[in-house]
Amino acid sequence: MRILQLCNRVPYPPADGGTIAVIALLKHFAAHTENFHVLALNTLKHKADIDKIPARISKNASLKSVFIDTSLSPFKAFFNLFSNYPYQVERFYSEEFNRELILLLQREKFDIVHFESLFMTPYFETVRKYHHGKCIYRAHNIEFKIWERLLPSISNPLKKWYLGIQTSRLRKLEIEILNKFDAIVAITEEDKIGMQKTGANIPIHITPFGIDPNEYPFAPSKNKIPVLYHLGDLIWRPNAEGLRWFLENCWDKLVKEIPDIKFRIGGRHIPECIRIKGNNNLIVEGEVVDAKKFIAQNDILIVPLQSGGGMRVKIIEAMSMGKTVISTSIGAEGIAYTEGENILIANTAEEFMQQIIKCLSNPGSCSVLGEAARKLTTSKYNNEVLGNGLLEFYERLMSL
Repeated sequence: MRILQLCNRVPYPPADGGTIAVIALLKHFAAHTENFHVLALNTLKHKADIDKIPARISKNASLKSVFIDTSLSPFKAFFNLFSNYPYQVERFYSEEFNRELILLLQREKFDIVHFESLFMTPYFETVRKYHHGKCIYRAHNIEFKIWERLLPSISNPLKKWYLGIQTSRLRKLEIEILNKFDAIVAITEEDKIGMQKTGANIPIHITPFGIDPNEYPFAPSKNKIPVLYHLGDLIWRPNAEGLRWFLENCWDKLVKEIPDIKFRIGGRHIPECIRIKGNNNLIVEGEVVDAKKFIAQNDILIVPLQSGGGMRVKIIEAMSMGKTVISTSIGAEGIAYTEGENILIANTAEEFMQQIIKCLSNPGSCSVLGEAARKLTTSKYNNEVLGNGLLEFYERLMSL
């Protein structure tokens, strides 16, 4: 099988959930296809050297990137008002990338062109013109739903008005684009159902985020008092808003209840309003060099998401290493969990406090939850199994 994977950023290093999810497929495609190419946008925000992707990941793959500055521009954002296209997606169009794409499609013949995320769909018409195989849309989430969930929390009237316009455009684009593809690869069952409700009538295959169990060793707790942690890039608005909500509504009460409690915050782009809260109880680490080591050192992952979509990679990673996860229902979307058996769900400040106090009062319960979580991820979220299932889906699609 000959596959071209189009990426909205260089898929390395594995610094966040989206990149990790793309790398998983890249690695599998490279190992199991006869002719595999990656063409990626190399953004100013996530500038990276594609040649530094390790051979263990990219062996047998042809990799190329094209630089683009996708930074938010007030000037471009204003003039976008006179367009019908969402600014969030428009930022990812590059004439240079489009030219490289045309040259590649003229030079190579592919069975599958695999679009990673909505942000690569501006190149759909180019691919259809020069490619005669199948076009696949990998939906990392339903983008407009994320913004619909965020809008109520925005207090600035002008910003809310502008983002309301963009959210409506996103919804229109996502609904229009779906049936132009030959198939969709969704991350979660919830997203599949959501896309079908908005009119998708093409085949949809679910390939959730997965792990290689050998790369995520079981790491039971070694702390006398279980340590809470949060890990994620806070430039993603749902992460930042969820963490702020937890700190404002739960944290001070927890410290009063349990004076020895510890909460470690790791991740990039931590805002100053969170950083200044750091003290002996709240340890603001900043960017984490080794995420797996950070996870291993801690015990209870806190996922207080109030908005967002798709599937949380950090939950799967934590569960695979035997950690207790306390998450909102939104945060745990897409995971085939059993509440109380392999994850704990909390949707209010009171529920978060109850679950945390219960865990810290009975550390043995964390061990039981962690073992069950590890069992779930190794059985249902194994990358080798998921990757093989996707390639089998592509084979069936090609025979139609």
